[in-house]
Amino acid sequence: MGWIATIDVPDDRGDEFSARLWELGTTGVAELADPLGARLVAGFESESAANAAIVALGHGGSVTPIQPDAWAPPGITEINVGEHRLTIDAQHSFGHGAHPTTRLCLDLMVRHLVPDESVLDVGTGSGVLAVAAMKLGASHALGIDIDPSAVQTAMTNGSRNRTEARFETTPIADVPGPFSLIVVNMLIAELEPIGRHIRRLQPAQVIVSGCLTDQASRVSEALRRPGDEPPRQVDRMDCDGWVGLVLAHSPSTGRPGPRWAELR
Repeated sequence: MGWIATIDVPDDRGDEFSARLWELGTTGVAELADPLGARLVAGFESESAANAAIVALGHGGSVTPIQPDAWAPPGITEINVGEHRLTIDAQHSFGHGAHPTTRLCLDLMVRHLVPDESVLDVGTGSGVLAVAAMKLGASHALGIDIDPSAVQTAMTNGSRNRTEARFETTPIADVPGPFSLIVVNMLIAELEPIGRHIRRLQPAQVIVSGCLTDQASRVSEALRRPGDEPPRQVDRMDCDGWVGLVLAHSPSTGRPGPRWAELR
């Protein structure tokens, strides 16, 4: 088991605190948009190291468990996505394909992505989900991440796998829509503040992972449209305490059913 420290800092000091976290031994750090400033999510090999980093920064924060390979840079890895094989070098970005939440997103994309869809990958990290979307037949895929180094890594992975996926540092609040499918692989604390922006982009379906199995209801609430019932659960997969969900607002999406007869 690994650990992550989540720390809210002023938005003009994100780079400063990120650099300090590297000095304090993080195995990976991402800066996420937050209404009150910047939210840093940093991986550590032990709970004590994560807590020590928060104390050293003197800015408060929280520590939660996570699988240890989520942030450790594994070098170039090859992963299967349906009939396709991707080559991904995550470097210091999240999303090398081995972590359960990334795998859940990939497996649900294989089941539910319809050819010629427009796909948005929120918090793209290594770009693996946007790259996979293109391989699975999306007409176009955009991966966004406010960390410029993650975007650069994602662009490299897009080229390495010969796809035309695009990657930008545009905040989700400024992304024009709509998109037919949005994929989000992030912790529930990062998902909830951007739920309204996901709804604004009017996706027919949303694939979400990065949340623990007992947090599924919070995902639905985060994506609920004001005055509406919670989005309908189209599919669900669980792995090692994590959940992957496919949610839709309409009573019926009019889409083909899952490509696999059974959950795997």
